Amino acid sequence: MITAPEWYVFGDSHSWVFTQTDDHPKWFPVQTPVLSRDGRFRVTRLGPWLANSLGKKEKQDVLREALSSVPEGSKVIFSFGEIDCRCHVVPEAKASGRSIRQVCEDIAATYLSSVNKLARPDLRVYIWNAPPLTGGPCYNQEYPIRGTYEECREAIECLNSCLKESCERIGAKFIDIYQFLVDGDKTRTECFRDHIHLSPAAVWPRIEEVLKCAG
Repeated sequence: MITAPEWYVFGDSHSWVFTQTDDHPKWFPVQTPVLSRDGRFRVTRLGPWLANSLGKKEKQDVLREALSSVPEGSKVIFSFGEIDCRCHVVPEAKASGRSIRQVCEDIAATYLSSVNKLARPDLRVYIWNAPPLTGGPCYNQEYPIRGTYEECREAIECLNSCLKESCERIGAKFIDIYQFLVDGDKTRTECFRDHIHLSPAAVWPRIEEVLKCAG
């Protein structure tokens, strides 16, 4: 019998997939822990935070407080980045004259340096990949799609690459099911419950596989 969560998850609405439920993440109370169906995951949706916003003191204060309740030696998953790529990376690259890769390198550096600063040394840290866009409409008008499907997908792939490359430097592990979610130049929309969020029923077996390999 499971008496305590095995994993503690913090992030944006994409962290919701770890609850293993089909409820929409907006129905979950922000910053209130929700247990997964099997009791192995305690998921705290912090809100529509950007990976880049983790560099801000007010965000760090909230995350530090949230992490203070995580037991020593626990496994902690962080889920951020998709909103950055959907809404901000492409316009920033065009406005600054930098490449999408360069913008993503900066975001990854801010994200992981903040995680490294805030996560206690006794915690086992994991970074969850940002999923691709489906190519469908975005119902979130506060964080709309800015850029073509191809541009935003390039941004997501660049950010995931930067995160994967940087995880080892902070002693973290990258949890990656991205290649399962795409087929060539298209997104496998059957893996999603809407135009943004993954369907637990469709992807959970794959998540279990990568978590087992991650240790």
